[in-house]
Amino acid sequence: MGGMGSQNVETANLNSDYIALESQLKATRDQLILNGNGAVYSTVYQVFFEAAYRTCNGGVQPIGGYPDMIFNQTTDAICAVIGPMFQHAALHYFHISSPNPLTIRVTAPPHVVSPHIISAFFQQLSESVKP
Repeated sequence: MGGMGSQNVETANLNSDYIALESQLKATRDQLILNGNGAVYSTVYQVFFEAAYRTCNGGVQPIGGYPDMIFNQTTDAICAVIGPMFQHAALHYFHISSPNPLTIRVTAPPHVVSPHIISAFFQQLSESVKP
């Protein structure tokens, strides 16, 4: 994610998360397509970014920070694809807080990593890993 301003710890962490999630999503996409399951990746993509945009649009709480990414509007099979991506990537700001429904806690500090930056993060990621 080039041009994210000064390279402080928070933006370095977010950049690292971006690279890790991008590589997990691309590897998942390639594996599913290789196995003839491209349609499954399309669903994974849709579900992943719907949850991301709900988080982006959910409003930041003074204490709680960003809303969780909650994958409760999908199947266990899709969660079984998405969950391991968060487990296998060494992420700074995205952590599984519940397996059922699959819930990802977004721990980026909003006073440093603004909603605008989080939104740009997911927008750029969605462009990069399209089905």
